[in-house]
Amino acid sequence: MALRQSITNEKGATTTYHRIVKAKLDFTTKEATLTVFSYATESLRQAEKEDSSKLVNRDKLVERLDELISNPTEENEQERIELSDKLNSLAPTAESASLHLLEIEYILPLLNGDFSIKDAYKWLKENVFIEAMDV
Repeated sequence: MALRQSITNEKGATTTYHRIVKAKLDFTTKEATLTVFSYATESLRQAEKEDSSKLVNRDKLVERLDELISNPTEENEQERIELSDKLNSLAPTAESASLHLLEIEYILPLLNGDFSIKDAYKWLKENVFIEAMDV
């Protein structure tokens, strides 16, 4: 779930795609702190998801290769070679790049101690992104 609304901040940066990335709940103060990432375009968020997916897939390949290397046999030699070749052909990726332009925290009251992401987006639409459309 995300929100679409074009917003230009005081520095002139325009964002159009906004999503909650973290919600910190404090039941003592009865508040939730939402961390919202804002992107220039929805396609940048999509690219971020693809980068993250590639990193997860790469990690799985590394994990499998580590298993095979820890117990090398003639039977798993071909798989070790194929995994090594596959990993060597991948572009080096230290970590997934975050492509958001802005990161802003918002504090909202917890009504009756209840919280849901759906309610958090509703609160954002009523208090911050007044003209936003659900994406």
